[in-house]
Amino acid sequence: MPDEFSSAGLVRALRDRVAGARVEVARSDHGSPVLLDGLRSAGADVTETVLYRLTRPPGAGEAPERAAAGALDGACFTSSLTVAHFLDAAGDRGVRDAAVAGLADAVVGCIGEPTQAAARDAGLSVDVVPREATFGALAAAVVERCGAAGA
Repeated sequence: MPDEFSSAGLVRALRDRVAGARVEVARSDHGSPVLLDGLRSAGADVTETVLYRLTRPPGAGEAPERAAAGALDGACFTSSLTVAHFLDAAGDRGVRDAAVAGLADAVVGCIGEPTQAAARDAGLSVDVVPREATFGALAAAVVERCGAAGA
């Protein structure tokens, strides 16, 4: 397991062990080029297989409207793409600015540094980034911070 849960962290963890190795990377269509480029730079013969595509279903979810209304205590973002999809959905519904403003009063958690950077670049204030990049750790950290904020 890498020390940092990101493509760059995975490259750092593997770079001394992959020279001459054939590496298959199976992932979504939105994977970072950092992983492939880093493994290749370390001497690996890398093949990428896209197993699934990440799309935002039209009209999915109520989070943008709830954020715009100030009705969310917390929000968990699990990737840079979830940040983009949330804001795109808010924009499609005409509540983007209000949703961003509403999240300023909520606890916003991001699963790791790349997601945190995407959220901040989009104008969101990030309150929580758990040490362990798992949804369970993210959800627990956001819930804990929500409880502390309400106490």
